[in-house]
Amino acid sequence: MIKDAVNVSRIFSHTELKQKFIEVSNTALNLQKRNDELEREIRQLREQQDLRHKIERTTDGYFTLKGENPNIRYCIHCWDAKHLTIQVGEDSTPGSFFCPECNASGVYDKQQFDKSRAERQTTYIVRRNISRYLG
Repeated sequence: MIKDAVNVSRIFSHTELKQKFIEVSNTALNLQKRNDELEREIRQLREQQDLRHKIERTTDGYFTLKGENPNIRYCIHCWDAKHLTIQVGEDSTPGSFFCPECNASGVYDKQQFDKSRAERQTTYIVRRNISRYLG
């Protein structure tokens, strides 16, 4: 479109007319860019709206999506604050998770979490007692 505008402006000898033609061309280009941005934003909003209906909230700080693997968990804080679907990762303690985006953490399997903590605590106590006796 700009090439066409430049080619047509070469035909005209009047400088002011050329300048107006270029301005109109630039305006049309800017409007096209803005239209593309708005269409992208509309598409994202529609995707969020569709996703909103699939969310299954938990009381543990994460959510899952209906029809998807329930072991894939997403951060509820990131969704509520920014409408981002950030998958949470397994934390160092089995049964717990953390969000790489906002650093939220929580427990998704209390039994597994408690069992792991009890095992670590037992291991710590045994090591501490051995080191006391050995000197």
